[in-house]
Amino acid sequence: MQINLQPLLVCAKTISDAWFQIIYNILDRSYLQPIQKGSFEKEQIRYQLPSLVVFIERPWEDMVPEIPPHLGIPSPTNMEFIEEYFAEYLMNPELAPNETYRYSSRIHYPMPKGGTQLERVIQMLKETPLTNQAVIEVGTPEDHDICYGKDGNLDPPCLRIIDFKVIPVEGKPILTVSVYFRSWDL
Repeated sequence: MQINLQPLLVCAKTISDAWFQIIYNILDRSYLQPIQKGSFEKEQIRYQLPSLVVFIERPWEDMVPEIPPHLGIPSPTNMEFIEEYFAEYLMNPELAPNETYRYSSRIHYPMPKGGTQLERVIQMLKETPLTNQAVIEVGTPEDHDICYGKDGNLDPPCLRIIDFKVIPVEGKPILTVSVYFRSWDL
């Protein structure tokens, strides 16, 4: 089997545009990989891309990909799910029973000298907007020993880092947010 090792770069106008471009490329450029460790190990096979970088010009527009109704395929998500996921998994740090972490429990992690990671990053960007240090670390080395998925298997967070940068475009600085996932379902 020949695998294309070149990273896939998707430049999209909106989230929907990015989603459709990635689906097209998964069908064209992915390879099949059995899941050997983590969630769904030995139960599923995934379509995998060696590397994916996505740039979305206007992420606030057209957030939910809509599949033409005549195709009979459901949309991959909806605004209700997105809003609930944001509120519960990204903003609410309270762990549910049997949860070992949430992204929000790391994003809102209390720092030794006060504040949370998110509060520190916001303050840093207010005081020194052109810094390269505005980073939230979601993943930790200990995750390899302490993070379990719902199936009881070790499964460290997929989201590892959230990096914030202000680009000094003339007249209107632009905030960019980059995330690194070790693995993520499209």
